[in-house]
Amino acid sequence: MIFKEEGASILWRLLVKKLMIRIENLTKKFDRKVLDNITISLPKNRVSVIVGINGSGKTTLLDCIVGLKDATSGKVFIESYSNDSEKFKECIFYIPSEFYLPNYMTGKEYLNFVLSRYRCSDIERIDDFLELFDLKFAGTNLIESYSFGMKKKIQIVAAALANTDYILGDEIFNGLDFETTLLTLELFENLSREVGIVIISHNKLIIERFSENILLMSNGNLTPFLGASENLEKEVISTEKIHEKIKYIKGYHPINRVIY
Repeated sequence: MIFKEEGASILWRLLVKKLMIRIENLTKKFDRKVLDNITISLPKNRVSVIVGINGSGKTTLLDCIVGLKDATSGKVFIESYSNDSEKFKECIFYIPSEFYLPNYMTGKEYLNFVLSRYRCSDIERIDDFLELFDLKFAGTNLIESYSFGMKKKIQIVAAALANTDYILGDEIFNGLDFETTLLTLELFENLSREVGIVIISHNKLIIERFSENILLMSNGNLTPFLGASENLEKEVISTEKIHEKIKYIKGYHPINRVIY
């Protein structure tokens, strides 16, 4: 189904509310196979949390979904639209772990620029959200003057107001103070009534909040974790075979400690 008129884009958006991201046989190789033939669907109306040890392929997966990295093989779709299509990109807002922010812009200029790319964005609510995230005055300052946490907040505001069908984020909560973390949790929970949110996080608070939708990345595979959240740590330890390292740490005692 191909829409040729601008008004049809709105119809597309209404139809896609019922759809999901489909990942089919996704493989990515560097010097080793990082993603190993992953097939999974990421539905809307929920917050899904991807967990796994460093280097397990979590960031690579998100980068391949949004097209920042080319997969070695496999496909990613929404409906019949692949991740290299404009229709797909209109449905996704991605917050990467590294900052790609224009330091020469003010926060408000950046938001206006980014949100102008999304036809359904709530661009008129920029001022409200800047105040909500304590960025009212920072919005008129250059981004180069922002702290790490402020840069995170400006990205969260952009993601919320873009009004896309999906928000993907890599360690979104890193660098946020406790109050902003709680605020963002409430925001994501509210948005997930209509939006699919997929985030990478190791934060126990986030994992416990969205414990029903945990995805475990291990050995190049992504699988739903069906146990209780309190058992996730045991599962990661077991799956990644790090129990010998933990055993060593538990038995470690400093040899050269100075006693006064």
